[in-house]
Amino acid sequence: PVNINFKCEELDEYMKLTITNNYDDKAVPHKGEGIGITNIQSRLRMIYNQDNLLKFSKNNGIFTVIIFIPVQ
Repeated sequence: PVNINFKCEELDEYMKLTITNNYDDKAVPHKGEGIGITNIQSRLRMIYNQDNLLKFSKNNGIFTVIIFIPVQ
């Protein structure tokens, strides 16, 4: 089974959204191209005119995406 967790918190001048899910490297037949992550990064850059609003990592079978949304 896949577990998906979502956390939202206010951090300084940002809303910090953290999404995590487990994955099995052996169950994935091939590596994706990351187009979804690239699209989200581009949209955040266009909307907020800032870089580095999205971070992601893979560690010990957990994929984590962190999105920072500026509070206006």
